[in-house]
Amino acid sequence: MERPELKKDLAEADLFRGLTEKDLVLFTKLGTIKRFKKGDHLVAEDQQGHDVFIILAGRADIEITLPDSGRAQVIATIKKGEILGDLMLLDYVRRSASARAKDDVTTITWTKEELLELFEKNTRIGYVVMRNLAKIIARRLTATNMELRNVMNKMIEFA
Repeated sequence: MERPELKKDLAEADLFRGLTEKDLVLFTKLGTIKRFKKGDHLVAEDQQGHDVFIILAGRADIEITLPDSGRAQVIATIKKGEILGDLMLLDYVRRSASARAKDDVTTITWTKEELLELFEKNTRIGYVVMRNLAKIIARRLTATNMELRNVMNKMIEFA
């Protein structure tokens, strides 16, 4: 069944930039809608993951566990149109962080296997999505490097 409102939401997500309406319909048919209440975990740090999510509504905090205290530290907040679980498309890795619903959250979710099968059948779609994913990861890496530089600069100031 075609879901026009969902197709519109996906068209606005960076991961799907450059895809046609027909392409987006494939993703809407393949995806599963999941809902999370405020405070629920979408994913847990250090757990094996298989799902990739796009936030359709709400926000989720990305948290890491601090090694000395075991306390969760929010490092980012993702919102509508943003991807979670993106590294699952590149490798089977354990989750590097947790994601907790900051509000009630609605997502569309695919397994890695579902997406890779689609990319095998339609290499143009696979190329566009993976190119967009590379851009997203590059932006996140650049932001992380800037944050690290700022933290290291503060450490030098206090040394």
